[in-house]
Amino acid sequence: MSNEPKIAVDVDGVLADIYSPIFKRMGLPYTWEDVREWDFFDDLHVDRQTFWDAYKKLWSEEYKLIPLVEKDAPHIIAELRRRHFEIHIMCNRPRQTVSGTVLWLRFHRIEYDKLIVFPPLTDKTKYLNDYLFLVDDNLAYACGKVILFDRPWNQCVNARRIRSLQELLDILPSLSPPQRGWRGATGLPWGPLWGSSGEGRCACGGASSRGWSSRTRPDARPASLLLSPGETETGERR
Repeated sequence: MSNEPKIAVDVDGVLADIYSPIFKRMGLPYTWEDVREWDFFDDLHVDRQTFWDAYKKLWSEEYKLIPLVEKDAPHIIAELRRRHFEIHIMCNRPRQTVSGTVLWLRFHRIEYDKLIVFPPLTDKTKYLNDYLFLVDDNLAYACGKVILFDRPWNQCVNARRIRSLQELLDILPSLSPPQRGWRGATGLPWGPLWGSSGEGRCACGGASSRGWSSRTRPDARPASLLLSPGETETGERR
């Protein structure tokens, strides 16, 4: 088992700009900048089902149309790995979009150590015990070991946040390998900004669904899918 500190990174809204291509596909004059609420459908008069159908279509069949949020993201992720941080891509999504997600990461040359996929509605904050932190745009995760990626739709909460992945390089120390004084995921040696402010379920609630349905029992651990780089959702390596 690796002794390198682990960082989890979300996909939609952090690495991938999923809104702009979906709105374009729907013939709507919006981009991600127009999304001002997490549950934005009524605000923008967007049909929920049509949006999610387009989402699944893009990820499963047209992943190359999905742009990066930050063009430098692949370089930044690679630099974090060079500094001996283990990168786990951690996301919630429908099963039929997983292969497209793997191919999208490869298409944009985003390096990672593991891809962990949970079903929609899974509260990822319950599975961060072994992580330094999770970078996510979901405002419902804005506590504990989560660093909120600053987006127009998560401005209504006070939280530790970054406006660019570049800020991780500016803040995190270079550990090569983890040095004396490293205390792992439950305690960070470089100051209160990065200390854990609480464990377990966030006081602000669990993951907002945005309209997903789920059959997962609230008290049951969801069946996550764990893939290594180069492996597809079917288990094939390409």
